[in-house]
Amino acid sequence: MKKSILGALALLLLTTPSFANVDIVFTSANHGNPGSAVAADKIIAVMGKAKKKIHIAVAHFNSDRITKALIDLHKARNTNEDSDDDIEIKVMLDLGEYGDKKSKSTKLEAAGIDVRYKTYSLAFFHPQSQLMHHKFMLVDDTDLVTGSYNWSDTAEFKNYENVIHYYKRNVKKVIAAFRGEFDKLWDMERDKYSPFLKAITAKKGEDGYQRYVPIHFNNDYFKSPMSLTRSELRKIRSAASKLGVFSFRGNKYLDREKKEGTSTPPPGTFIPSTWQPVTESNPDSNPGVSSSGATGAMRDNADPDSGSPPDNSSGSNTPPNNGSSGNNGTNNGSGND
Repeated sequence: MKKSILGALALLLLTTPSFANVDIVFTSANHGNPGSAVAADKIIAVMGKAKKKIHIAVAHFNSDRITKALIDLHKARNTNEDSDDDIEIKVMLDLGEYGDKKSKSTKLEAAGIDVRYKTYSLAFFHPQSQLMHHKFMLVDDTDLVTGSYNWSDTAEFKNYENVIHYYKRNVKKVIAAFRGEFDKLWDMERDKYSPFLKAITAKKGEDGYQRYVPIHFNNDYFKSPMSLTRSELRKIRSAASKLGVFSFRGNKYLDREKKEGTSTPPPGTFIPSTWQPVTESNPDSNPGVSSSGATGAMRDNADPDSGSPPDNSSGSNTPPNNGSSGNNGTNNGSGND
């Protein structure tokens, strides 16, 4: 009888997910323990297991501890002479991290780590936002870290958050679901970038010109949030600044000819259905746009963060409403939790 009970308990331990393939930590363990950072340390430990790739999607990334660990790992694996040791690191962030001074996104980029931003507006306005609010990391498609925890000091040391680590083969379906979501976000509507830039920079009478510019990408005129790099965002935001878009973020569209905002849907669509995406093999498919998405009218060395004034300046028609100040108009107002 005793052996059968022990056998049953052993089987239960091996087959129950809460014991067999899930670890959970709570940041409440940090309180009253100076120097403790259980969530960050769990994430860093899982990063250290990586053999080939680390893919991250988090709304906020401003943890010094995690930033340093990720950059150190990147330098150790990707800057040596052994190419077999290389590791692919990708970081997907919300648009709010682009101009947030607390974000570590610029440090990651400066270190050579690939970072993209879910871009759903030219001028951030919280009621129109479509936040990338995930908090997860995939390591080699064998490990998944997720939970309520944003990668921030606020989440680590002030909030009560959780981090859940899934691993082993019998969570393959869970990991596969997150893999599909990450891949969708990373490549989201990237073929729309070149025509968007063309339309926003073309002058009246030029090919690709559109009278109405979408300020937020959540309407039938332009319903395509894009996954963009800092360089790509810099170009479209610089162009948006020249058009005066940031004064009208409370509206859905800018009427370039009247120089005013409107929420009345314009006719047609911002990007014509006949547009052919620019490719390396077909760089001249749409005159005026290079394969990198730049036009002759744009400057490649445009200021990445101050090429456009803060969206939270006093606009001509709508007061600031993003719950923050001094952030160049991209912070989502959720306090970098």
